[in-house]
Amino acid sequence: MDLPHRPGTAAHLKRYAGRDDRGTQPGGADRPGDHRQGALIKDQGNRAAHDAGKPLSAHDATACVRELFHVCYWFARTYAKVSRPDPALRFDVGKLEKSLTITASTVAQIQKVEGDIKAERKRAEEALRTSEEGRERLDLELVAVRSKIAALRKANSAVQDTHD
Repeated sequence: MDLPHRPGTAAHLKRYAGRDDRGTQPGGADRPGDHRQGALIKDQGNRAAHDAGKPLSAHDATACVRELFHVCYWFARTYAKVSRPDPALRFDVGKLEKSLTITASTVAQIQKVEGDIKAERKRAEEALRTSEEGRERLDLELVAVRSKIAALRKANSAVQDTHD
């Protein structure tokens, strides 16, 4: 699949619609020229993520998932090398979960995992700090040892070597 000439969601949506990012049909495009499905998915995703004042309704969410199903079907049919999806495959709204229930034990497990991650991060930061302090001490020790070696070499080179 060719990448669009420009980065960004709009360019990819136009590519999905069978146009390049300049609005022209590229050779061999097999998708009818409209990108409303992709635009709906993008817009509803942006709305769900960024617009807390207007939550998505169940109808909007279902419409978005339906369009995503169609885009994924098209993608699999177009680019699959071995097994393409069955043309009789249809979106079934009945298979969507009506609500998501999170129990108190699930919340407690999430909070425990979050606490464990924070504690591990703190231990890792402390180990890093200790390691860096140890490295600095070793660097200072190395400088001292090198200066002693240099002094010994200087002192020893001042005495004439009579060895054959």
